[in-house]
Amino acid sequence: TDRAHPKIVNAVDRPKADICWVAIRSGQLAMSDCYGRNAHFYDLASPTQPVYVGATAFYTSWTAFPTGIYYHGDLLIAGGYYFGVNLLDVTDPAAAKVVGTYGNYGYFESMDFDERYAYVCGQRGGFEVVDLADPTRPVNISSGVGVACNKARINGTVAYTFWSSN
Repeated sequence: TDRAHPKIVNAVDRPKADICWVAIRSGQLAMSDCYGRNAHFYDLASPTQPVYVGATAFYTSWTAFPTGIYYHGDLLIAGGYYFGVNLLDVTDPAAAKVVGTYGNYGYFESMDFDERYAYVCGQRGGFEVVDLADPTRPVNISSGVGVACNKARINGTVAYTFWSSN
C-alpha cells in the first residue's frame, strides 16, 4: 500500500524456461520465455497467491526471439524479431490461442496502443499503424512512415518514435 516502500509478499515460480518478457493486466499475468515458444499465464485474483493457469505456444520456431508481450483488451500481443506480431485471444488464459498474425518484416522492436490501433516500431519496417478492429485480420493502414525506430509511444493524437543504436 506504500508505493514508496514496496514489500515482497510472494514470488511467482517461473516455468522451466528463461523468462524475458512480462505483461500484467487486472487479474492476469503473462510471461514469455526467451526463445518465443510459449506464453505462461497466472491468475492474480489473489495478488499474494498467484495461480499458474497454463501455457500456449505463440511461435513455433526457436528463432522467434520475442521482443515484447503486451495486453490489449482480451488480446495478448507478442512481437518477435523474425516473425512479426502474433495476436492471442486470452479471454480464457487456460485455452489461449493465436487468432491473428501481422507482418514478417523482421526486427520488431516495440508497440503502443489506443483503443483500435497498434503503433509498431521495427528496425526494418519503420513506424507502422495496424488496425486491430478484427484481431483475426490485422491490417497495416500506414506502412513505412518515417524511419526505423526502437520505441513508439502515443499521447492523444501524437505519436512519438525513438531510435537508439545502443
